[in-house]
Amino acid sequence: MPWSSTFALVAGILQVLGYVCYFHLASRRSMEPNPISWLMFAYGTTFLVMIEAGLGATWRELMLPVFCAISSIAVAVLAWRNRKGVVSLTMYDWWTFRIDVMLTIAYIALWTLLWSGVIGADYRDTVLAALLAGISATTLTAFMPLIRSAFRNPASEHPAPWFVWSIAYAALLLTTVLDLPETNAAPLLVYPAISFSLHALVAILAVPGMEVRRE
Repeated sequence: MPWSSTFALVAGILQVLGYVCYFHLASRRSMEPNPISWLMFAYGTTFLVMIEAGLGATWRELMLPVFCAISSIAVAVLAWRNRKGVVSLTMYDWWTFRIDVMLTIAYIALWTLLWSGVIGADYRDTVLAALLAGISATTLTAFMPLIRSAFRNPASEHPAPWFVWSIAYAALLLTTVLDLPETNAAPLLVYPAISFSLHALVAILAVPGMEVRRE
């Protein structure tokens, strides 16, 4: 089996294991998932799968995002059913959500215009750069409410699933690098690279006692 396929399978398996762990902890109210962040993860990752498929991603690059999109929807439903978590949302969370929606609409519109042929091939590189910026921006905005929650209250998250997901995205990054000669789509590197960094940050913030050490 090629190394890229091996890393892809590892990434997919770890992603599923991370979600099983996370859903178990969330359903037991051992933590409080941020409803806004998980809503943005749900629709953002779904659109990401569509765009990466259009960029020529193989099943190896798509397996983890597909698992993530499906699982994010399940966690989002669970998070919005937790009245305490919904009530605790701040104006900052809602403004972040509005910005994320606008950015998502913008890069989906660009992607649609490119692949429908309205934007010519001469502008393909420029549009791909814009899509890259849009995906990067929406990944950051989706994480900001959750990072803020974890920074203020580390107990709102649990480090275990986030560490597992960090390793999964590192494996996906390796898969994407190894597949570059086949896909010829460097923008595919953005999602795993940013996701690895942000998942690792949340894992560190959620370590028990982190709030005391920060103070």
